[in-house]
Amino acid sequence: RFFGEHKDKSWVLLANYSDKSMIRNDLALTMGKRSNLDWTPGGHFVELILNGQYDGTYMLCEKIKIDNNRVAVGDDGFLIEVDERAERDSGCVFTYAPHINYSIEIKEPEDVSFGDANYNYITNFLKMADDALFSENFTDPNEGWQKYMDIDSFVDWYLINEIAKNNDAVFQHNCYMYKKNGEKLKMGPLWSFC
Repeated sequence: RFFGEHKDKSWVLLANYSDKSMIRNDLALTMGKRSNLDWTPGGHFVELILNGQYDGTYMLCEKIKIDNNRVAVGDDGFLIEVDERAERDSGCVFTYAPHINYSIEIKEPEDVSFGDANYNYITNFLKMADDALFSENFTDPNEGWQKYMDIDSFVDWYLINEIAKNNDAVFQHNCYMYKKNGEKLKMGPLWSFC
């Protein structure tokens, strides 16, 4: 166990690059832990010394991935990220939603291929959710957006991003969503409030 978090080999050094106060990531992750979000990465301040040279203060965070102790969506769930910086020629698989202007990368499962059953499932689901959200009867609890999206996770995710003043939270970069088979689309986990 590392810093009291669940045992795992996947960790990330998160730079507080544009946040000179270095508190926005910590603030957001703390709020996430106290919210109704299913999982928020644990993060801990560390000073990085590389080859004997001080290289700054970072947050050592749990990596976002499908796992029983992280994004718990089972073997047939999905982890996706809206990211304008994602490169389509990177070998990653992308999907779309008509009203999201940026790339939506299917992060996991890793074995999804363009046009296979998993790709078609998540693409169709995102399109139906998008269509419902922008339909004339979007407020209908049975046919509108509520049929596809978990309101609690969307509200908590939005409020935490607003309080922390995350510029990327306009569905531009580092906006994660996940879906467990048979359940609604959820926002999160929170990530990168630089």
